[in-house]
Amino acid sequence: MRRSDMLQSVVKGLLLLGLACVGVVEAQLQTVSYAQSIVPNIVNPERGFYYATETTLSSYENLADTMEEVPAGVTLLYRNYFLDNCLDKDLPNDFLLTLPKEFDLVRRAGMKMIPRFAYSDKLSVKVKDAKPAVVLRHIKQLSRVLTDNTDVIFLLQAGFVGVWGEWYYTTNFPANSPERDSVIAALLTVIPANRQLALRTPVFKQKFLNSKKAVSSAGEASDTSKPAARLSIHDDCYLMDETDAGTYRDNADKVYMATEASVGLAFGGETCASTKLATSCSSALSYMKKTFTTYLNNGYHPAVLKQWRLGGCFDEVRDRMGYRLVAQQGKFSSKASPGGTVSFELSVKNDGYSPPVNPRDVEVILQGSTRRCVARLDGINPKAWASGSVFTLSANLKLPQGMPLGAYRLLLNLPDPIPSLRARKEYRMVLANTDVTITPERTNDLKHTVQIVRSGSGLRRRTASRALQVPCI
Repeated sequence: MRRSDMLQSVVKGLLLLGLACVGVVEAQLQTVSYAQSIVPNIVNPERGFYYATETTLSSYENLADTMEEVPAGVTLLYRNYFLDNCLDKDLPNDFLLTLPKEFDLVRRAGMKMIPRFAYSDKLSVKVKDAKPAVVLRHIKQLSRVLTDNTDVIFLLQAGFVGVWGEWYYTTNFPANSPERDSVIAALLTVIPANRQLALRTPVFKQKFLNSKKAVSSAGEASDTSKPAARLSIHDDCYLMDETDAGTYRDNADKVYMATEASVGLAFGGETCASTKLATSCSSALSYMKKTFTTYLNNGYHPAVLKQWRLGGCFDEVRDRMGYRLVAQQGKFSSKASPGGTVSFELSVKNDGYSPPVNPRDVEVILQGSTRRCVARLDGINPKAWASGSVFTLSANLKLPQGMPLGAYRLLLNLPDPIPSLRARKEYRMVLANTDVTITPERTNDLKHTVQIVRSGSGLRRRTASRALQVPCI
């Protein structure tokens, strides 16, 4: 066989196997650098200070009456429902009908909720929680409401046991009792796998799993088929002292919690006392960075929050809790032809204290004067956007053959993947750079225009191993 025939045979074989590279006609890549100055108090979903509210069933205060009090820029709302008059009976139907309406209020406000259920907010009451069988029945009653409104649940705090639902001052759930584990197991069945259940201390998680091995990678934290990836920690005596009023037995508990928080198992809560440790800006900022803090109460403890303002660190706490995404550099095609490919590569730094907690979609948009072309990147795991790290979003975008010629702005869209929220701009993440324009739809304008020109208009040919189809509308 002649060498030319042999070469043709090899190429034909590669084509049959689907291994041939895609031919790409494009101009050289253009590098775009972004200013590292930061927009203060940028509003983003699922992070930062939360607004706290509560009600009792015996004297119900509708959420609608307090929604106007939520400060501008706050995207999380904590709500503790005290089931004080249901210690020995089922939850009333009118309450179960009211709950969806409250979730809908949160949805209309563009926020997400941190719900908790408990039976008492007073240490002085004789019976501080319901018996285990009653608790499990109440959880079953709440199942439909929680499942139907997962889109606006940031995470669920375990609650139900003890005063305030903090699993300490309890009547019916002694320490180490199997009934505690049954509550955790029941709650894991009533919220979808893509939402976390936050427990009050690391030891409760370790005992439930019968393991002290921490979740230590973004891959593990995303494997929601395993309970370990669905259980996080909340600390309601944040920064009080070395143990946070018993939240941690020892330093090993702190390391366990911080290891898991670093890979996207949400950590947060509220300060509870005006101690030197809590009010010192230097210790507070150091602690938040080491513990990968995602969310805190914006109203408690007031003396601690006041000292953070006086000490000059409140704004940094507000701005860096959770994730803060800062574009570093982009490398993009400057020209392409219909049917050709646009190269997209964007490096981004997470300058916040923690990675994002819940799933997130990434879309690259080519916005023309009459057409909008959108490609959804696959294989994205926001939990891998670690605090302090620089990660890269990249793709080869295969353009449709009939794409109109002209200039297309390059946009980055980071929507909530849940269908009911995908089109809601309030639920989209935005970059924090001062020179990245946020469009009215809350997409990120990446300061770059791609010219779609006729094939052969000064373009060169290269190859791409894989291309992502870009449908246009």
